Amino acid sequence: MWSRSYVVEFDATILIQAFNFVFLLAILNLIFFQPIIRIQNERREAVDSARKSADSRMHELKTMREGYQQKLDSARQEAFELVSSKVAAATQEREAQMSKISAEMDARMNEAREQITAQENSLRDALGKEVSVLADAIFTRLTSLETKHEASIGS
Repeated sequence: MWSRSYVVEFDATILIQAFNFVFLLAILNLIFFQPIIRIQNERREAVDSARKSADSRMHELKTMREGYQQKLDSARQEAFELVSSKVAAATQEREAQMSKISAEMDARMNEAREQITAQENSLRDALGKEVSVLADAIFTRLTSLETKHEASIGS
C-alpha cells in the first residue's frame, strides 16, 4: 500500500554536516566572533571609564561651584557690611558736621543780634542826643521868636 518516504534520511551525511557545522562555528568563533566580542567589551569599558571620569569631573565641578558660591556669598556679605558701616560712618560724620555748622550758625546769629542791638542802642543814643540838641535849638528859637514878638508887641 502506501510506502513511507522520509524527506530526511538519517545516515552518515547528517553526522558529517553536524560535525562540519560545529567545526565552522569553532573557526568563526576564533576568527570573527571573539574579536568582535573583545572589541565590544573594550568599547564598553572605554564608555564606562569615560562615564566614571565625567561623573567625577561633574562632582569636582559641583564642589568647586559650591565653594565659589560660598566665597561669592561671603564676599557679598562682607561688601554689604562694609558699605553699611561706611554709610553709618558717613551719616554720623554728616550729623556731626551739621550740628557743628548749626552751632556755628547759632553763634554767628547771636553775634549778629548783639551787633545789631549795639548798633541800635548807639543809634538811639545818637538820635536821642541829636533830638535833644534839635529840641533845644527849636526851643531856643521859639523862645527867641516869642521874646521878639513880645518885644515888638510891647514897643
